[in-house]
Amino acid sequence: MQEWSRALLDATRELCFRAALFSAAGDRLRCEGVRAPQEQPVDLQTGVEFATVSAPAFAAAIDGKETVVAVRSVGELGETLGRALPANEEGKAFLFPLIGRQKVVAVLYGEAGAEPVDVNGLELITAVAAKALEALVQEKRPAGLVSLTASEGAKPAAAPVALSKDEQDVHSRAQRFARVQVAEMRLYKSGAVKAGRAESRLYDALRQDIDTGREAFYRQFIASSSSMVDYFHLELVRTLANEDPTLLGPDYPGPLV
Repeated sequence: MQEWSRALLDATRELCFRAALFSAAGDRLRCEGVRAPQEQPVDLQTGVEFATVSAPAFAAAIDGKETVVAVRSVGELGETLGRALPANEEGKAFLFPLIGRQKVVAVLYGEAGAEPVDVNGLELITAVAAKALEALVQEKRPAGLVSLTASEGAKPAAAPVALSKDEQDVHSRAQRFARVQVAEMRLYKSGAVKAGRAESRLYDALRQDIDTGREAFYRQFIASSSSMVDYFHLELVRTLANEDPTLLGPDYPGPLV
């Protein structure tokens, strides 16, 4: 699991100035690793723990299961992390929850330097990393991150408020499924994505992946839920087409519902 944590932090190198990974176990957070430039280190050791309630920004990311932007301060990040950062620095901190089996198992911390934080890139990495972590859990159950749980009271991030709790859970799973599937296309088929955008033919460039994802989304979510939204289509437009559905091309069949 240490190798997994190092790989995740290394993947953030071009996306933010400093990063740290915290596992979430019950009401505690544990530092699993830190990546920082040698000239501006962070005085934070792997293995250090602190109470989630002492760090309101982390608590918000865990409870809401969504990216949180916070002030880089002791009041928001907690004394352990807040005091580990250089005292003369101010600015924003970005917290990205990693969700496995509908629970937040870890939170990735990122902050900007001379360049802004690439929020979309970090959300992509955490989505893919969470899926990889879940696969590790299913293959074997080592100590550490894999045994961690989060608050049972967390609500789905964007499910319609008129739905029942069970329906909201289904919508939350559907959103996560769509996000991970599209994130993998962007990560592993980046060349096809760039070419598809440039020529306004993303569907042609990724036809097999998109068709497989559409079929799975329909089977798992739309076929069994009358209130379901085609989150897979929305994620294609948001993440791959940069909010411009015309980039999907004239052959794209459109939303499933």
